[in-house]
Amino acid sequence: MLAPVLTARPSPGPLLRGARTAMTSLNQLDRAFTYKKPSPPPAPTAAEKASLELESKREEALHRRTRLPTGGIDHRVAGATRPHLGVKVKPDHGLWHFFRKGLNDTGDEVRSAVDVASTFHEKSFGRAWRAEELRRKSFKDLHTLWYVIARERNLLATQAAELHRAGGTTMPPMVRARIDECRKSHARIKQILNERRLAYEGAAEILRAEQPSIPAPSSAELTTPTSTLEKITLSSLALRPDEARAVAKRVEQAEKRVEAKKARWSAAKKRAQREKKEGKVEVQVMDAGTVADRAGVESLLGSS
Repeated sequence: MLAPVLTARPSPGPLLRGARTAMTSLNQLDRAFTYKKPSPPPAPTAAEKASLELESKREEALHRRTRLPTGGIDHRVAGATRPHLGVKVKPDHGLWHFFRKGLNDTGDEVRSAVDVASTFHEKSFGRAWRAEELRRKSFKDLHTLWYVIARERNLLATQAAELHRAGGTTMPPMVRARIDECRKSHARIKQILNERRLAYEGAAEILRAEQPSIPAPSSAELTTPTSTLEKITLSSLALRPDEARAVAKRVEQAEKRVEAKKARWSAAKKRAQREKKEGKVEVQVMDAGTVADRAGVESLLGSS
């Protein structure tokens, strides 16, 4: 019997060794990224269950207290967070202007804290004031318009705060658009007033250049005005010269009337003290700085 012939196994080439290494790496990656089902979370304890129930009750109570008023319900009742005390409030109280005026289902006038969705289309018209429109307005009109827009911004800020208090995440698009329109109008009013101030200063410089005899005011004179006209022009640089003179004249007349009233009051006070000293009449004389009864003061001044 012939013995088997032992032959050496041929060594793998470099390509075969590289393929085996790549297969080994792929197998390792496959085992590493194999999905394993996560273990279930541990069951909550009795204390955790009680804490979750208490938190849910608190959230439910908070939601009941901060519910939004509807269109037909007065916000004083729907949005109340404490018992009504029956305190009478003036119908023309200034704080009512922070709430939108409207009509409920029965036709009664109510103030709503938040605009309901059914009324958005009624207030969706309008735009911000343009600069060319504001340039044709007088100072009085610009002053009035500024406060009208400020009142609307306060109203819209009240609505945004009420929505945030009630748990709302986003403001309605119409409320956000109206806030932007009010902000733009305010910015343009400031722009127009700044243009008029610069025009006034430029005209004053031209006048001083044409008339060298008029000295330019120094910093000390600007900080300490002496005449009423300087006070008016410095406090409101946007006034025209004729307007400043008219305002200064009215202020001077008012100052003269005040001085005359002070003189009459001083004379009446001295006469009353003299009569009291002589025992003719018992009159209690109050200082000029105290708040006196209007009827008594008028009668005292009228006897002078």
